[in-house]
Amino acid sequence: MAGSIFVTEGDVSEFQADAVICPTSTYLEGYGYASAAFSRRFDFFDEEFLAIKEQHPVVNERGQRVRIGSAFWLPLRSVQGRLRGIVLVAVTGGPESIGERARLSITNSIRLARANLRDSHQTNSGERWLIAIPTIGLGFGGYSRELKAATEMMIRAAAESIAEPELINGVTVEIDIAFVAYTLVNYRLLLDARRALQLEPPCPLDTLQSRELVDSIRARRCVLFVGAGLSKGAGLPDWSELLCDLATDLDLDMASLPRDASGQPTLDLCLDLAQWHVDRFGRDKLERYIRELFGATGTFADSCVRPTLAHYLLSSMPFRLFLTTNYDSLLERALTALRRDPEVVSTPENVVRTGQMERPCVVKLHGDAAQGTPVVLTRDDFDTFFQNHPVTAALLQGLLLNHRFLFVGYDLRDPNTRQVYSGVAHLLSKAGTRAYSVVVRDEDITSAFYEDQWSRQGLMTLRMPGPNRIHKSLLFFDWLARQTCDLTSFLHPDLRSEELPADMKDLETVRMLLHQLSDELVQIVNADRLGVDSPNQTKILAAVLDLMTKLGWKPPRHRIWEKFADVTNDPIEIVYYLRRALELAEGISGLEQIRERIKGLRTDAS
Repeated sequence: MAGSIFVTEGDVSEFQADAVICPTSTYLEGYGYASAAFSRRFDFFDEEFLAIKEQHPVVNERGQRVRIGSAFWLPLRSVQGRLRGIVLVAVTGGPESIGERARLSITNSIRLARANLRDSHQTNSGERWLIAIPTIGLGFGGYSRELKAATEMMIRAAAESIAEPELINGVTVEIDIAFVAYTLVNYRLLLDARRALQLEPPCPLDTLQSRELVDSIRARRCVLFVGAGLSKGAGLPDWSELLCDLATDLDLDMASLPRDASGQPTLDLCLDLAQWHVDRFGRDKLERYIRELFGATGTFADSCVRPTLAHYLLSSMPFRLFLTTNYDSLLERALTALRRDPEVVSTPENVVRTGQMERPCVVKLHGDAAQGTPVVLTRDDFDTFFQNHPVTAALLQGLLLNHRFLFVGYDLRDPNTRQVYSGVAHLLSKAGTRAYSVVVRDEDITSAFYEDQWSRQGLMTLRMPGPNRIHKSLLFFDWLARQTCDLTSFLHPDLRSEELPADMKDLETVRMLLHQLSDELVQIVNADRLGVDSPNQTKILAAVLDLMTKLGWKPPRHRIWEKFADVTNDPIEIVYYLRRALELAEGISGLEQIRERIKGLRTDAS
């Protein structure tokens, strides 16, 4: 299979890839959000950046040091998971046209990344490289016709640069590209450009098979259930690897222990190993082991572990509830990078917070290593889970009756799956609803039996076709994301009437009236006619702004939402306005200020 072009929202400096690209200028100065973010994430970045700058003196009266497209490899000083290095590339400050800047910067960056990955990788059969690229604004803020053309050029250049795979010692390595959009406007531009160039990754499944799932996600009536398989791609151990470590503590030889037909430890063995460990060494040692292994994933301190492309694609979909049996914090980090301001629930007494409709909620069913809450891992834990967690059990039962579930990162043999799903499967049949499970495990002689067994309980298998099942799952998530995200360019300022989709051409008059309405809103806000003595006026203007932005309009002043927050006394409304401001913020300092303000309000409320 040839390389794929993925598009997602997120933070490229917080992205699990083999190489990531960071833009700069021909003056070798910090450029936009990306360089500031890389400076915060990587302690060597500023030093390496300065060294490159010192090696390239000013060459003309404009202060330029390098040419457009000049690219530099910044290798990591220590092993940091999958990531091997950062490509620093000059994308602004030259006389070239915006299209030429896009072509040169993308082509040269990918060429340099490939050359260095070729030298640094131990290549295995079936391996694929992933290069992450931010949406390079090329010096243009917001939306413009030139930026739209440049975006198409970036995607075209990327596709051409990965058309041929690497061939290393007889092993073929395909290269994938993930364009990581920092703003919603850039995300829309990338999706439009990829579609126009007919480079959308194909869905690996029959799309009719997933139509019911798509409809439930779009209606916000689907719950994402995440297992350890998703975090394995970030470098964390899965269920069997975790228990192998416990077996070592117990002086057990894993090779001599019972295995199932696929060669994995049997279900009973998995449940018993953790129980034996607690019985011999005590509960505290097991809890400490989990905290040490997964606790740092809640911060940037563990730079080896970052959210994956799968985390970002899934987190960008309109799920409101994310349930997980994982102990790590990668879901929260992906949602934060997407500026979705997640609520984390890791104890039974906080389950009531899942009713907060305005923000996504991550429910940690089996404990949270970052917060040090008790974990569920032993046989006793599993056997008594619903008995000891009645509030959580009630939540699951209620959700299964009213929502569809999408399981990702689970093996159908996984005790997590059985413990969570089997306890309430009978409710599913009574309600006449179904759940779905994405399966990437290779087939064996028992696969059909397990899938048929789960099907009778209402759990439908979305088996990724082989080979390259994990890559196929990413293609599926990309397809699912673009099917379920509400994206429209209806009010983009440079969109001409002849460029509107056929089913919108009759709405040109409505479009003009909405633009006039948005102009009037800006005038009112700029005239400082808002005040705490006019709360109804603020609510009406906020509702108008909400409508405009959902239809693709970008306010000329990003602080409009913050202004609404400044003149409001209601803490709930203030948080809502600040969360909307978070979605539009472009500078990292402004972004962090808004986050701190929201955090302060929630701390005061608690």
